[in-house]
Amino acid sequence: FVKKEFESNEPTFKIFWVPLVGKAKLIKNALIVMIAISEYEDNKKWPNLESSKDTDINNFRYIFKEELKYEFECNKEHKMNKDDVNQFLADLISSHKLHKNKNQYDALIIIISGHGDEGDVL
Repeated sequence: FVKKEFESNEPTFKIFWVPLVGKAKLIKNALIVMIAISEYEDNKKWPNLESSKDTDINNFRYIFKEELKYEFECNKEHKMNKDDVNQFLADLISSHKLHKNKNQYDALIIIISGHGDEGDVL
């Protein structure tokens, strides 16, 4: 039985959107966007985050891409400023044709992994 489950290529769990009002919706075709910032200019104020660079990205990629079969995108640069993040998102909007949702995504999930403090976040 266990071997059959692993060979089925179906996700072992599903994500449902449950609105405050209305019916629950099964998310089948989501775009997952992860912004993982793990390297910083000022290591005294914000130390580099090695876990974000490796563990966090791999764990989220596995859950969303391998298990749920969603499209998963993550930045390649480990050090990003506000302009870099804006450019990454603009490129993503263009490359995935999000203005008209031509890929017919039924959900957009954005994950941000990094440091931040009050009044100084993305």
